[in-house]
Amino acid sequence: MKLKLLILVFCFAFIGFGQAQNKNPNSLGIGFAIASNPYEFGNNHSNQIYKDAKLKTKIKTKGIYPFFYKPDYGLYHFICLEKTDSYYKILINDNEEAFIPNNKDFIFKTWESILIGASVGRKDKKHSIHEKHSISSKIIENNCELEAMQVEEIMEIKGEYWVFVIFDDDCDPYLDNSKNTKHGWIKWRTKDKLLVELFLLC
Repeated sequence: MKLKLLILVFCFAFIGFGQAQNKNPNSLGIGFAIASNPYEFGNNHSNQIYKDAKLKTKIKTKGIYPFFYKPDYGLYHFICLEKTDSYYKILINDNEEAFIPNNKDFIFKTWESILIGASVGRKDKKHSIHEKHSISSKIIENNCELEAMQVEEIMEIKGEYWVFVIFDDDCDPYLDNSKNTKHGWIKWRTKDKLLVELFLLC
């Protein structure tokens, strides 16, 4: 049990170090604009971040923080607010808008494509896991101190955003050999509020 906890702590420590925003974005946008080669931004940020949609004036903000920032581990993800043939409108520093070119240096992924197969944990344990995608359905307990629930399915129902998760009842973050799994549904967002933490390195 101690080994499992140490693995989780190690994993989450790396994630926490890499997520450079304050993690309270004023919008979740439509997905992510992701650097094709994040490893080049180990010490410096992209020089292709602009103030305007015409991509004429480079932004002068000193602190530029992607939503996920751990370039040495392949994470350089900006929340994308808008996507056109020429640019991505992105969110930096939680609430500041900027623009980057829609070219080979960045790719777009939806929230759903990032979530599927990812490990997540609830930001608030009062946010319950349910047997069905309904808050009136039976509650499924997860008493792990550190959660690592794998997303298996995503569903939107009448404006509610749910993910189907599977997890080990003994708190093992790796499910391949687990014989004691549980599963259920949780809401992953309400409008522009994110209800889960994403652990993309786990």
